[in-house]
Amino acid sequence: MQDNEIMTVDVERGTRKNARHNVLRRVVCATLALSMAFSGLFFFRGGSAVSVYAAKKEDLEEFKNNSNVKKIQSNISDLEKKQKEIKEKMSSLNDSVDDILEKKSYYEELEEITSNSIAETEKLIEEYSAQIEALSDSIDTNVKDSEDLYEQTKERIRIAYESGGGATYLELIFGAESITDFLIGLDNAVRLLDYDTALMQSYKDTKEVLEEERLIQEQNLADQEAAKESLETQRADAAAIVKESEDELAKVKNDIKKNEEMLEKNESDLQAAAKRLDSVIEELIKQRGVTQKVAEGEYMWPLPTKYTTITSSFGRRKDPFGSGKIGNHTGTDIYAPKGTSIYASNNGTVVKAEKDSSYGNYVLIDHGGNIYTLYAHASKLLVKVGDKVKKGDVIAEVGMTGSATGYHLHIEFREGTKRVDAMGYLKKP
Repeated sequence: MQDNEIMTVDVERGTRKNARHNVLRRVVCATLALSMAFSGLFFFRGGSAVSVYAAKKEDLEEFKNNSNVKKIQSNISDLEKKQKEIKEKMSSLNDSVDDILEKKSYYEELEEITSNSIAETEKLIEEYSAQIEALSDSIDTNVKDSEDLYEQTKERIRIAYESGGGATYLELIFGAESITDFLIGLDNAVRLLDYDTALMQSYKDTKEVLEEERLIQEQNLADQEAAKESLETQRADAAAIVKESEDELAKVKNDIKKNEEMLEKNESDLQAAAKRLDSVIEELIKQRGVTQKVAEGEYMWPLPTKYTTITSSFGRRKDPFGSGKIGNHTGTDIYAPKGTSIYASNNGTVVKAEKDSSYGNYVLIDHGGNIYTLYAHASKLLVKVGDKVKKGDVIAEVGMTGSATGYHLHIEFREGTKRVDAMGYLKKP
């Protein structure tokens, strides 16, 4: 072959080689462009793509939309509406005995609602505390991640600078001496570009999440402080409600005529409540029969032993306010301050734990063998229907809810539907 023919062949081969080289260049450019478009979403660990931002984003949304906080806030809002409605009803009442008793009932309801609101606010403060702690942990983690990513980003910039900047990717590809090396270089370049882009994007995203978490943290701290202030206000309101109620009753006690009228009304209401309870027990016996006796030994005193003063005995009684009027009492009243623990006098099952217009908050326990005990006028109930109680268990706290004009425990003993004197079962300490 002549020299000029050899040159022609070489030129043609070179042209074809350059053409293939240009095609590969276009493929590489397209590949790198696509890689840059998507690599910000992933970080390569152990050869597989892992989302580094999605988890942070999810955590952030959870902190922003805490369902527990929203539920508690909704409960508090509902209670505030009820408080407002009751106060509006109270404002329309006058000084008649019926209205005074109705007002007393409203005071009881207000006190209960305020107590529930206080409990919800305490739960809200606890929820804020838990979220603040979780945010603090997340912030600490993101600070560390941010610092690590920053150091990694600086290291990659240093490596790129020392190796000639952006040439690094191309050197991996076009420094190849064979098609196999070229393909390996292409793959490594894409991975390196993905890594660098994801590294920078992840650093940026982590910083953004961190800043937003800090803002949420500040808001949480402010909201928690506001809840604490609200809690103190509610506690003061609860104390004011109790005082107003007691002041209202004190006025009545100083008015003999109203006092007598109220006594008659209370006696009438308690008699009606006792009859309703008779029907309840009759229905229970009809449904279940006489349950097996579970009470053991003597019945214990239902209050701490330092409270033994009986302010009103079972049966006929004089007006406890000194008018001399005779009434008929359905149970035994034992004095104790508000909040004093009320004990189950013996083993049994709670068959009623609710509020009655006359008994107020009350608990009815079936001791088996046709014996029942009733504990009335409680400020708070601590058991529910179906609970199995043992002798000495705290079942409620002393109050003066319902037809009561002072703090005490009203206890009744029933043999079936027959009301009997509690002192036939109880022995004073």
